[in-house]
Amino acid sequence: MTITNSTIQTHYIIGIGRSGTTLLSKLLNEHKSCLVTLETDFVIFFYQSFKNKVFFTKNDFELVVEYFEVTIQLNPSIAPYFSKENLLNDLIVARLTSFNELIQFIYCRFNFLRKMFSDILCIIDKKPSYSLHVSELLKINPNAKFIYLVRDYRANLLSRKQSVELKSPNIAFNAYRWLFFNRKVQRYKMMYPGKILEIKYEDLVGNSVIVLNQILDFLSLSSCDEEKFYYRNCNYLNSAAGEIKTGFFERSLKIKNDLSKPIFDDRVSAWKRELTEDEIFESEVICGSLGNQIGYQVSSKLLFCGIIRVRMFSFYKFVLAFYDYQKEFVLIRVNAKIKLKRLKSKFKLKISS
Repeated sequence: MTITNSTIQTHYIIGIGRSGTTLLSKLLNEHKSCLVTLETDFVIFFYQSFKNKVFFTKNDFELVVEYFEVTIQLNPSIAPYFSKENLLNDLIVARLTSFNELIQFIYCRFNFLRKMFSDILCIIDKKPSYSLHVSELLKINPNAKFIYLVRDYRANLLSRKQSVELKSPNIAFNAYRWLFFNRKVQRYKMMYPGKILEIKYEDLVGNSVIVLNQILDFLSLSSCDEEKFYYRNCNYLNSAAGEIKTGFFERSLKIKNDLSKPIFDDRVSAWKRELTEDEIFESEVICGSLGNQIGYQVSSKLLFCGIIRVRMFSFYKFVLAFYDYQKEFVLIRVNAKIKLKRLKSKFKLKISS
């Protein structure tokens, strides 16, 4: 079945991880006209190979099918929420003429909420690394809009420090990553006025209905009412589609179990109690200047000798974070065949022919 519709717009949620992007996704997915996709790297994975395509060959589509076979092997819990049946034939029949059409086709195969396609006006894709690729996404989808979630860097660092699933609990490493990601988006805001709506996490949890209606207006969607969308009553893992509690979302529950709990204001300022004075000072030395511009004021006296000490002792973490940041710009430029070959080799995967 062909599932593309020229009236459906595709937009993106951006922002470094642990900034409320998953929370916003679950809220928007409650809107009948929104389809929020599962988080994959499909767009970035195929960008270099398909960005200029106006005609797809059978070999191209076979590569897409192979990508999802690999993806499902690496994360089997995705399988129940992605319709792989007859995928190759459906891709051939669809007569797709652009990478954006292919992306939309793939998004709609992830319709895990079983929404009526006649109701869908907007597809929302979320991935933290999109924060670094706004220009590329606009090249393939010029009508795209971006909802940019930003969170107080100290709260973000506390969340990362407490997570066992993330790359590093180190304050300096994560502070530099927060700085690099958010500085890049701030530059994109100046480059593309009107394309990026900045939303503070603290406003989302403190004035959820007002903020949601601001977002829906930005996306040209109908407004929400308080009873339906109030975040304490909107449970992502126990929504109308009860079957999504297993598989992919069961894994998400373990990683993001705090998201299924009510969000109270004291969580917003938990960093004041749970980070040490040294950790707060270190984060403010690294992120304070940009944080002040965004609206997060420093709480420490940043004495010159202290600043020098932090800069010296965090230099190695700066290098690691900068490498991690720059790697994203390299990976999007690598051909999909090469990336797929490396994945299969790295994890010793066997793909059925």
